[in-house]
Formats: sequence, C-alpha cells, structure tokens
Amino acid sequence: MRILIYGAGRLSPCKMNIFRFLPLPIMTIMLAVTFKSSFGDKFMYQHARKAPDEMRELHKQFYAYMKKLKEARYEIL
Repeated sequence: MRILIYGAGRLSPCKMNIFRFLPLPIMTIMLAVTFKSSFGDKFMYQHARKAPDEMRELHKQFYAYMKKLKEARYEIL
C-alpha cells in the first residue's frame, strides 16, 4: 500500500500528520465518509463556499505539496 512519504513536508496543525501515515485507500474512504456526512456539509462545504480566497490558497499549497511529494518519492527510488 502507498502512504505519504515522511520527508515531503510538514502539516499544520500537528494532528493532521496522521494523513502522512495512513494508507491511501483508508484515507480515501475516511474522507469520502466525512464529506458525505452532515458534519462535512455543515463545516467543510459551507466554509469552502464562504471563503473562496482561502480555498484557492489551500488548492495552491496542496498541489505544491503533491509536487514535492512526487519529487521526494523519486529521490527514494
């Protein structure tokens, strides 16, 4: 199973670092269930709709993180 690589960066808050160690299939299921829940609708979706600038910044940071992750993966191989 694939997991996020340790040397690819840091996440904040610290409790988010669990995403670096969860196998990707488990993380996918967990996030799908969360986003389909009333919690996901109330706190994630509604917040995203009301904060487009923050979502654009998160989008930019996420893809930069994924690029760094990909580069770190090739260094290990």
